[in-house]
Amino acid sequence: MPTVPYVDVLIAHAYAGVLYIGKLCNSFYQFKHTTGSCSFISSATSMDAEEGSSSGVVCNGQINAWIRETIGEMQSTTSMVWVEIARVAAQYAYVDRTPFHTSALTGSMWMQEMLGGRNEAFKRNFRMSQEVFLMLCKTLVEDCGLPVPQRPHGIDVVESVGMFIFVLRGFTSWDIEDRFQHSGETVWRHVMRVLKAMKLFTRAHCRPTMSQHSRHPYLDSRRKYFPFKDCIGALDGTHVEAHLSPQEAPPYFGRKGCHTQNILAACDFDLCFTFISCGWEGSMHDSRVFNEVTQDPAKQFPMPEDGKYYLVDAGYKNQKGFLAPYKGCRYHQEVFRATGRPKNANEIFNTVHSSLRSAIERTFGVWKARWGFLHNMPRYDFGKVQVPLVGASMAIHNFIRRNSSDDEAFNKVANAENFTFNDMPNVDGVGDDDDGEPEGDDDIHMNEVRKSIRNELVRHRRELGL
Repeated sequence: MPTVPYVDVLIAHAYAGVLYIGKLCNSFYQFKHTTGSCSFISSATSMDAEEGSSSGVVCNGQINAWIRETIGEMQSTTSMVWVEIARVAAQYAYVDRTPFHTSALTGSMWMQEMLGGRNEAFKRNFRMSQEVFLMLCKTLVEDCGLPVPQRPHGIDVVESVGMFIFVLRGFTSWDIEDRFQHSGETVWRHVMRVLKAMKLFTRAHCRPTMSQHSRHPYLDSRRKYFPFKDCIGALDGTHVEAHLSPQEAPPYFGRKGCHTQNILAACDFDLCFTFISCGWEGSMHDSRVFNEVTQDPAKQFPMPEDGKYYLVDAGYKNQKGFLAPYKGCRYHQEVFRATGRPKNANEIFNTVHSSLRSAIERTFGVWKARWGFLHNMPRYDFGKVQVPLVGASMAIHNFIRRNSSDDEAFNKVANAENFTFNDMPNVDGVGDDDDGEPEGDDDIHMNEVRKSIRNELVRHRRELGL
């Protein structure tokens, strides 16, 4: 039998109240037209007492009679109100007061079951191994100030971090409440506690771990990478969906055809982010974000030391510390696969440059494949929640990579020579940021570095199979 929600009872009360007021107004309206005008009330009651007019007595008597009649009708209407409420309630058998979140398998019990079960099942649910997850919890408590519950029946750190991971995976609030058997308010409170600790965690774990004077082993993994001996990583921008208020939204609408935040990131050849800057307007060109970040000391961008450089695509200048490809000729790996081998010296350089720079593409690819919320951003506050969530997901990406030697997502692309990252597509007719040629692409020193690498690759073309 159907149940009656509380809202139906409220509607019945509201209907009865309207009916009550309507009866009162109708009674006064009828009285007004019976006596001819309501203006006589004030004139009759204010009549000079010396005149002793009997009309005032008659009028007062009419008013008294009308009041008695109206009170009687009100009493009758009140009875009708309760009859109406009873009629609505009679359509239902009972009000459903069954509480939510009464499963015998509480969130705490489920987490203990997962941590004590098969590692493969844990990885499917939390996108990391049991060992890495427990290390993450310990790090958040000891290094980042995540509070430990003081009461015996409080939600422990393991469960709080588990709920946070489910947010990153893209589960809805209802799904998380049902899985962990907590109210929406409780889930939100604990997710925000973890996010607060994650801000410090992000700053600590999205930075370089190797000295720039150390040559990364990946550069020795293939002969064609030898000339790039001074490379310390790759840099690029990417976009993720964003939800903003109507007043804030316009600058975030760009070439992706929706509202996005632009993210600048650098990575090393371990596929770890060594720098991130999130929350930029989606309509901003990557090179403008780059200039804002590298010219602002507060952003703490790890600038290359003398002689060192990052690899960047054609959307950036070939300038000190940032080695760009030759423009005006083929560059991307998928283009070479579709149209054939390099045809000149510049394309020889570009194909190796693109292959080595794919480190940033592979890093973005693994990161976005791991966390579902990046493809369906929840409608949280943009600055306070959405942007820090993105940063936290990138920091956890690094933590998994640096503490796990057997992560399936990384293993698939760790040594991929050619990799195409399917990022958010542009709207039809709109090109990428690297389609245009930036002004001022004439740094003499970096042009010489690029030319020297190109000539070495050309000399060993046959040996390298280029």
